[in-house]
Amino acid sequence: MIRELILPEILTGPIGIKPAHLRDLGKVVVLAGPNGAGKSRYLSMVGAVASSQHPTAAATMAVDSRRDAETFRRAAQSLSGVAREVQERQAAVFEEQAARNQAIVDAVDDEARSTLAAPGEHIARITRNHEDAVRPREALRESEADTLASAGLQSVGLKSAYVGMDAYCTLVARALFNADHPVLQERPSAKESARSAEAFVTILQGLLHQALGYDVDSNDRVVPTLGGRPLLARELSEGERLLIAWSIMLHQQVSSLSDCIILLDEPENHLHPDVCITAVRRLEAVVARGHGQIWIATHSLPVIAAFSLSSTYLVDCGEIVYGGNRAGELVTRLLGGEENHRALQRLLFDADGLAFQEFAAQCLLGPQVAPHKDGDKQEALFRRRVTAGLAPDRVLRVLDFGAGSGRMAAALAELLRARPVVARQLEYVAYNPGDQDAAVHEACQRHVSVLGGLPGVTAMYVKDARAVQPPSSTLFDIVLLCNVMHEVHPTKWRTLFQDVHACMADDGSALVMEDQQMAVGEMPHVDGFLVVDIFQMRTLFAASAAEVPEVPSLPTCVRQLPVRSLV
Repeated sequence: MIRELILPEILTGPIGIKPAHLRDLGKVVVLAGPNGAGKSRYLSMVGAVASSQHPTAAATMAVDSRRDAETFRRAAQSLSGVAREVQERQAAVFEEQAARNQAIVDAVDDEARSTLAAPGEHIARITRNHEDAVRPREALRESEADTLASAGLQSVGLKSAYVGMDAYCTLVARALFNADHPVLQERPSAKESARSAEAFVTILQGLLHQALGYDVDSNDRVVPTLGGRPLLARELSEGERLLIAWSIMLHQQVSSLSDCIILLDEPENHLHPDVCITAVRRLEAVVARGHGQIWIATHSLPVIAAFSLSSTYLVDCGEIVYGGNRAGELVTRLLGGEENHRALQRLLFDADGLAFQEFAAQCLLGPQVAPHKDGDKQEALFRRRVTAGLAPDRVLRVLDFGAGSGRMAAALAELLRARPVVARQLEYVAYNPGDQDAAVHEACQRHVSVLGGLPGVTAMYVKDARAVQPPSSTLFDIVLLCNVMHEVHPTKWRTLFQDVHACMADDGSALVMEDQQMAVGEMPHVDGFLVVDIFQMRTLFAASAAEVPEVPSLPTCVRQLPVRSLV
């Protein structure tokens, strides 16, 4: 990575920007400024310093240029008139080239010179969409699709991901199909491909909030689906194509990207700020593993706010200055003046005030149930746990204890619809106490009925605790308690988990999920609203750190526990 960057006039002058000296650079560097300020030109200069004109190559070229200049100078001494003038002009050209190459050598610090790879192998320009590069799946023969999908392994950046988008998703769909097929899944190659495919599906779902699956068309070919619809890149929005390309890049090019200088020019184009920030955060985690670094040119306040001000430089009128102590100036310049800055402040103040009042009002009401929604972290983790337990030769029995509106059943049905031939035997029981609101019972019953209509699934909804048992009368493998504990008085926790333990198989487990940041206000108990954090959960269940690991990136405490110490 580059910790110090020096850009003298000889490099910056020809492209209309001012000299710069950037010190103490971190893993992420943000160049912020309005349109036309010079962000992209500074970004291109970083690329010029760190890519084709690599410092090592530039040093060699500087020596060669000085030698050539000296040769022409000596030749000019024995000439006169026009011939001498021509030789001296040529010598001046080589001297200018030598000075430019020496400036490139001096532009980066010693550490960067030692860690940057060979020329052309360590720079990834993620600067613009490559819509014209998309190759439609139906225009490819199967052998071409395989070759095209793997082409990105030899190059970094988004272009190769765009070129192989349809082909790559087709290969992922085939891997998922083979993993679900009762015969093909036993092949070692199928298991390895399935692990890689599942990793891609997880990345894509985290960015696009839709599940990639597969279907079998009328010609018996496996084709990819997205959100239950056939996936054809040309029919997607620009933002959807961009996120699939990001997912391919993050999945396929990790080993290459970890040591790259990555240039992002306005990554917010075509993307919602939240998704854009999530994508860049994932990329940040990749470069953290190696000598890589991310440079971002942006005028998006949400993107700037997502990273430390100490990483931000203000670019305006072709000049770059440290932005860590210029937050007010930076925001005002990006918003187009003080009036717009004050308008944004009023909007944020009003939004915070209304949110506080709404939360306070919710605290006067009884507990509400959370609905099913795309991108729900708890749903994603539950799906992952159930998928890992599904097998063609055994029945997986799941109890959703306190199922609420049935959002976990809905999430599971969404997953299984995307994997239509998955080898599965699933018995699913959703339980709610009988005093729930009628609308909650109706919603839960509807979601459970949809799940029960899928092949290989038996699902039922009960409101009587005495009926909580699988249809096969065998104990449960998984008992899910999602946001249940904080709705139960602490003095009743022992009884709650005694009941859970009584219906668990000997090798079964309780999957406990608890929100740590309450998004909705709820009426507290008489003794207070008690939310158990990670360390208290370990103490409560006498569990190890491995059983209750710390997951700081999630606002949810999700734990799979052997229920032993409360019963």
